[in-house]
Amino acid sequence: MSTTTQDDVRQVVIVGSGPAGYTAAIYAARAELSPLVFESSVRAGGALMNTTDVENYPGFPAGVMGPELMEQLRAQAERFGAELVADDIVEMRLEGDVKELVTGSGETVRALAVIIATGSEYREIGLENEKRLSGRGVSWCATCDGFFFKEKDIVVVGGGATPPSRRPPSSPASPAASPWCTVATRSGPARSCNGVRSRTPRCVSGGTPRSSTCSARAASRVCACATR
Repeated sequence: MSTTTQDDVRQVVIVGSGPAGYTAAIYAARAELSPLVFESSVRAGGALMNTTDVENYPGFPAGVMGPELMEQLRAQAERFGAELVADDIVEMRLEGDVKELVTGSGETVRALAVIIATGSEYREIGLENEKRLSGRGVSWCATCDGFFFKEKDIVVVGGGATPPSRRPPSSPASPAASPWCTVATRSGPARSCNGVRSRTPRCVSGGTPRSSTCSARAASRVCACATR
C-alpha cells in the first residue's frame, strides 16, 4: 500500500471484502476512483468462503462454490485497478469532508469517501457439531439454502418473526414446507406475530436450542438456524 502523506487523500476507501465490498471496488475502479480495499487481516471473501454450492447468484446456472465465486469477484476488482490490502480497520473518524481510518498496523489513511461493506455475522448457539456441519445441513440463511431442505424434517432455532416466515419453500408436489418443522425457542413460546404464526400451521414450538434432542436432530437431519 502506498504511503499516505498530508496531501495524499484517497478518493474512495472500502472496508470489507465480501460480495458487497468487491462489487463496490469493481464499480469504483471502473469509474477511475482508484479504490483502496481493506480485505481483513484474517480472512478475505466474507461468509461465502464457508459456503459450498451457491445456486441463486445470477450468471451461474449450474451453481458455483462460494470460495470460487469470491476469487472471481476479487480478480475482477484487481483487473480494473482496485488496490487490495490484507489489513483491518480498527478506528474510523468520519466527521468532516476528509475521513480518517486507522489500520491494524497503525497507519492512518485519509479519504474523501468511505464505503463500509463489513456485512453481518450469524449468531451461533453453541452446539457441539455446529461449526463442523456448517454448510452441510446447518444453515443460517433460509432464503439462501431453503431450497435444499424441501420435504425434509427440519429444526428452526429462534422464535421471532424471521424463523417461521423464512421456513423452507413448498413445491407443487409437496404443498407443505416440510414434513415436520420444530421451532426451538430459547425461552417461552414463539414471539412472532399472530399473522406469521398463522401461516406456519405445521410448525410447533418446543424444546430448547441447547437440548440434547435438538442437538441430535441437528446432527442427523437439518438444523436451519435463524438466530440473528
